[in-house]
Amino acid sequence: MAWTQDDLDRIKRAIAQGVRRVQFKDRLIEYNSISEMLKAREAIEKDLNDQAAQAAGVTRPRGYRARTSRGY
Repeated sequence: MAWTQDDLDRIKRAIAQGVRRVQFKDRLIEYNSISEMLKAREAIEKDLNDQAAQAAGVTRPRGYRARTSRGY
């Protein structure tokens, strides 16, 4: 599911109000705890950041290469 800023705002509002049910488009989701909602909020934020980076043409490295040398 592609998340929107509206979805992020909805879950933040629900966390602030202490409500465990959140309506996302055609889905009604009831979370078991606030910690579950916080994890969902983090996942939505990460997805939105990834979408923004992709739209801006920013790519993340696929891997890292270690380089070492001996001495000074």
